[in-house]
Formats: sequence, structure tokens, C-alpha cells
Amino acid sequence: MSPRPHKRTEALVHLSCVAVASALLCSLCAFSEPLVLGETQIKALFIVRFLSFVTWPKGDKDDPRAPMWVGTDDEQMAQLIGEHTKDKLVRGRKVKVVRVETDNFDPKRLQVFYSSATSPAIIDTLVQRARGHQVLSIMSTAGAAQAGVIINFVRFDQKVRFEVNYDELEASRLRMSSQLLRLSLIVGKRR
Repeated sequence: MSPRPHKRTEALVHLSCVAVASALLCSLCAFSEPLVLGETQIKALFIVRFLSFVTWPKGDKDDPRAPMWVGTDDEQMAQLIGEHTKDKLVRGRKVKVVRVETDNFDPKRLQVFYSSATSPAIIDTLVQRARGHQVLSIMSTAGAAQAGVIINFVRFDQKVRFEVNYDELEASRLRMSSQLLRLSLIVGKRR
């Protein structure tokens, strides 16, 4: 016995819908580009994550009612960090991003300062301004951690990694979680 005509029609319609859906899905996949994060985007995400794994000493900078301030001299980084923290709380606090100049930033106001500068003189200025003010200094310049920056992004095995200058971290009185330290390349005493 053959199936009734309406059952055969239903089966053909179902198969046609599956075929059309498959073809549409394949065409969308063919035209879509893979999601690839650029190096600056990865660094921005790292900086946002660092805020969850670093604690500041008791005082003005750890006030739970006040926002966490991130300063940077890099316009693109400021925009990306702002996008990643918009309408989100980090450790129960809002994050505010400000664009500042490396040689003219107020370390008393910031929890984090990221600089894209490469000049040794500017690195030295950043380190001197940040010292004693519990500022998590971050850069992406070869030798910056050895020069006194607390966190320095480096490329290692085709990946973005980060160095932590443990001596500067201790001197700043900032506390970094052991989880974060395990992921880092340590520069300084704790090796």
C-alpha cells in the first residue's frame, strides 16, 4: 500500500523546507567572516579583567561607592575599555575611562593607567608619577616591566601575554590574585 497523497505531500514539503534552510545556512556561513579579535581588543579585555583580580589598599581608591577610574593616553584603548565596561559593574563598581596624557596625568585619581608610549623617557615619567599612588601601571613596550611598570603586555608564542613586575607590585601595595600571577611572566624577586 502506498501512503495517502497528503502524507506524501507533507513529506515533500518538509524535505523542501529542510533543503532550503540548509542552503540558507550554508550561504550565510560562506559570506560571514570569522570572529577574530585584534591585539588591542585582547589587551582591552585583559585590562578590564585585571580590575577583578587586583585589590587596592584601604582608602579613597577602594571606596565601593566610587567608580574605578582607568586612564589612558591611547584613544582606541579608551574606546574599547569603555565599550567593554558600559552598563557593567566590576566588583560592584562602575568603571569610568578617561583620556589623559602620559606626562600630565593625576595618579591620585586613577586606579589604572595604560600607556601606549614607547619612549624610555616617557616610561620613566610614567613610573615616577605612579609610584606611591597605588596606580596599576600597564604598558605594551619591550622592557617596560624591567623599567618599573607593574604590568607589561608581550607577545609570546604568537599570543598576547603579560609580565608582572613583582617588586613594583609589592611597593605599590596593590594585591594581585594568585590566579592572575600564575598566568603572568614574573619580573622581579618572585620567580
